[in-house]
Amino acid sequence: MRPRSSAIVPLVGAALIAFCFAACETASRKPDPPVTPVLQERSGEDRAQMYYARGLAQQSRGNLLAAITEFQRAVEADPTSARSHNNMGTSYQRLGKLEEAAAAYTKALAINPRLLHAQHNLASVQLGLGDLEGAIAGFQGVVDRVPEMAAARVDLGRALGAAGRLDEAIATLQHAVELEPSLSAAHYALGVAYRHKGLPDMSIGALRQAIELDASLVEAHINLGQAYRDAGDLARAEDALRRATETGPANHEALHQLGLTHTQAGNYAAAVDALRAALEINPESSETTNALRLAEARLAREGSK
Repeated sequence: MRPRSSAIVPLVGAALIAFCFAACETASRKPDPPVTPVLQERSGEDRAQMYYARGLAQQSRGNLLAAITEFQRAVEADPTSARSHNNMGTSYQRLGKLEEAAAAYTKALAINPRLLHAQHNLASVQLGLGDLEGAIAGFQGVVDRVPEMAAARVDLGRALGAAGRLDEAIATLQHAVELEPSLSAAHYALGVAYRHKGLPDMSIGALRQAIELDASLVEAHINLGQAYRDAGDLARAEDALRRATETGPANHEALHQLGLTHTQAGNYAAAVDALRAALEINPESSETTNALRLAEARLAREGSK
């Protein structure tokens, strides 16, 4: 029996030693550090898209300076983003910063010469800056690409008219009216072109149509009054210009033209009232100041009789 019991002793001892080593190893092992997720950095294109979306959101809320900041970030992330340059230009244009707008539109077109909106927008800024030939070329390019776009023909007609090319302007605007008879801006621009061409009756017809389509067009009322005055119908001229003063916010030009018409009609007291009201809106207008002096002088002469 002894040999069997003595044979057991080494086996038990080996088990205890193995257990001891396992326990010691477990106690001395440090826990594995936690795994930290690696954040994937946005690509330039992704960041540009994010900033572009933010810019559009700010632009839609009327926060134009904030929109410009976002569009600038977009083009820094992706200088090839033509639409970011274009929308930056739109924000500048709405702020009245035409030089900056023109620069942004030009960059957009340098990246993508086929970007129609940028081409049209640049032409509209050129028109505002007095670059009539540049504006005409730009609008003509849009019309050539999209012949059925009546609004582009209206802008082209306006640019041609401003350049004194009245026959071309009238033909272009007539085509716009044919393409879209319900477009009030086309009738209005055509009426103005007719008036400058010395065709008051045709001007009156086009302007009345514009007002019928959109009675809120103050400039249409003003031009209608001038067209009636050109035709010698001072009563209708006064009525149209009075309507202009009653449409929308107080308007210097409407009151000025009404004062001139009252003076021509011999209604000097009414002329003085209208011209004084015009000067309250624009005290710097030398033209209105001179017209007021004339009306006041005639009113005083009339009172002294």
